[in-house]
Amino acid sequence: MVMDLEHWTNCGHIARVSRVSLQARIAANAALIAASIEQFQRVSQKLEQSPHVVSLTDGDGVVLYSAGTTGMVREQGWVPGSNWSSNYLGPSAAARAIASGVPLIIVGMPDRTDGLLPVRMACPARLSDARVTGVIVLSLGLAAARAEHLIELCKSARKICKIAEQDRRRSLRKLPYSPVQPFEDAQVHLARVMSMPQIDPATRSRLAAMLAELEEKRRESVLRGDPGKTPRKAHASARGV
Repeated sequence: MVMDLEHWTNCGHIARVSRVSLQARIAANAALIAASIEQFQRVSQKLEQSPHVVSLTDGDGVVLYSAGTTGMVREQGWVPGSNWSSNYLGPSAAARAIASGVPLIIVGMPDRTDGLLPVRMACPARLSDARVTGVIVLSLGLAAARAEHLIELCKSARKICKIAEQDRRRSLRKLPYSPVQPFEDAQVHLARVMSMPQIDPATRSRLAAMLAELEEKRRESVLRGDPGKTPRKAHASARGV
């Protein structure tokens, strides 16, 4: 538990990732999001009498999905795309959970006039290699906070991560290996970057040249008929911390 009563202050406007970045993150974590919906409904139902927000971030601290008391998702800064990799409206529980890899509780000032929920609980969802694939964060009032809530988050993190791993293994079994897949993946990522409005014309031109080069190499690979390799089976198991 981290007690931070003194420095629980507004740390500026919360950052947001671009629309393209958010779409890519949601697509990459679709199984994680789908697995979290049922878990979040159960957590939220137990807290329906108290103001709260429960959110899922990716491994970078960017919000993918949130649920909770009507209106509080936006008020507390937990709309999808919000970047909690640094502090905002007090210490970021998501950033600290990613850095430490362990569940934690941050308690702030109990009496506030701006409606800020003073308690943040976070539990990382970790793979067997200890990599944090996501974080569940619960924000709620001090009077409603119980240690059991953090235990519930840990159970949810374990189930969410397990379901996501199972889905990934099924996908690997269903999809045959393609020798041109690496080129196609790289082309998709380059196209996403090129579509970002903040990319200047010179950089966009260089990216276009790279895109053309990738396309040429992909065609050469198809013409050569490079044999596909059988992918190694994944043996990773998931565990919530």
